[in-house]
This record gives sequence, C-alpha cells and structure tokens, in this order.
Amino acid sequence: MRPSRRRREVRDLARRATERARAPVPPAPPPPPTVHEMACICGQLLRLTSAHDDKRCACPACGRKFLVTFAPDKETGTSILCPVYLDDSVTTGQTFVAELPAPAPPAAAAQGRLDDVIDPPPPPSIAFPCPCGRKLLARKEAYDRRVRCPDCGVRMLLSVVFEPAEKRHVVHPVRLDDAPSGETRTTERA
Repeated sequence: MRPSRRRREVRDLARRATERARAPVPPAPPPPPTVHEMACICGQLLRLTSAHDDKRCACPACGRKFLVTFAPDKETGTSILCPVYLDDSVTTGQTFVAELPAPAPPAAAAQGRLDDVIDPPPPPSIAFPCPCGRKLLARKEAYDRRVRCPDCGVRMLLSVVFEPAEKRHVVHPVRLDDAPSGETRTTERA
C-alpha cells in the first residue's frame, strides 16, 4: 500500500472519530425551580418555589392568604422571598395552598443546614435572674406569660427568645407595672 494512501486512510479514520466525539449532546433538562422556605405568621413552615412568583397562596395551617413575591438581592445575586399578607377582603379563585416541607433528615439538622429562621423548641425549663437578684426557674407553661417572684413579689412577663449566637434559649423578664390579673402565676426558685 502506498504511503500517501495510508496517510489518507488514517486522516479519514481520525476525522470520523472526531465527528463521533462531537455528536450532538441532548439538551439538558431545565433546572428545577428554586425552593424557598418561610415561616408563616402562625409559625407553620412553608415551602414555596419560584414558580409561585406573583401568585396568591394560603397557609394550610391557619388559612392566611399572602402574595408571593421575589426580590433580587444585590449583594448575593440570589432572589429573596418577600411575602405580602392579604386581608380577607381579597378573594379570587386562584389561591394556591402552600406546600408543607418534608421533615429534614437528622443528619442535615445536625450539620446546621436548616434555615436559621427555624428555631429549635425551647427546653422544658430555663433558669433566669429576677430583678431582685434571686435565681428563678421558668417552666414551659410560664413562657410568654405573667409570673410573680416568690421572694420580692415583683410581677413580670417572661419573654423567651432563641439566641442563635449562643445556640440556646434565654428568658428576658420584663417588669410589669399594670394592675394585677388572675392570670399571674408564681414562679419557683431555682
């Protein structure tokens, strides 16, 4: 076989191999819609996608209606969910019920990949200082309620707040000066 013919055959084989390698790639599927999680006013966690943009949705737990809007964040370049709650006078047949999120796997929760808006439940009791300096114990049934110190008699409202920096719940006692009511409980010493 002649060397020129052999070179031509090698070039043809190389060209065919290149054409096969450059075969058209099937189009990529469209990216899934971005999922955003938000907490409703009632505390129910909801899952909304970018497909809900500029649509009316309702919370499946409390039934409150809100308009889903997304605003671009200039710093990160992502879109931020901005719900606008509607009053009961706005009624249309185009209200979608928001989806409840699936429970997160324990591994995801342990690695801290859950949204920071979702606070863990408070412990059954939290120690806190009374304005008189006495250390008191707030039980779960006294959270966000009026209590009285057993020593000095000071009435206060116990506000329980989750501190993300410390990763724990803290009681903020607010001293009350209004008239006493029958709903005031006496707290116990720690």
